[in-house]
Amino acid sequence: MSSTSDRDAEFRTVTGFRGKNIILFDGVCNLCVGSVQFVSKRDTRNHFLFASMQSRPGQEMLHHFDRLRFVGVSFMTP
Repeated sequence: MSSTSDRDAEFRTVTGFRGKNIILFDGVCNLCVGSVQFVSKRDTRNHFLFASMQSRPGQEMLHHFDRLRFVGVSFMTP
């Protein structure tokens, strides 16, 4: 049985997110969207990738990390 960090690393490699910080957010929540816009404007070095939980990549991440009841903003590091 593989550890959570092994599964996370495998997921990031397969999806092309390797080495990226991912901010997964609720695209319906105005506060969440505003927070993403705030971070995005200040992320001049492109450290972050963003995905709405309603998007296909967001849904894949939710299923992968077993977070089907996700609400708000979540930050994932490499």
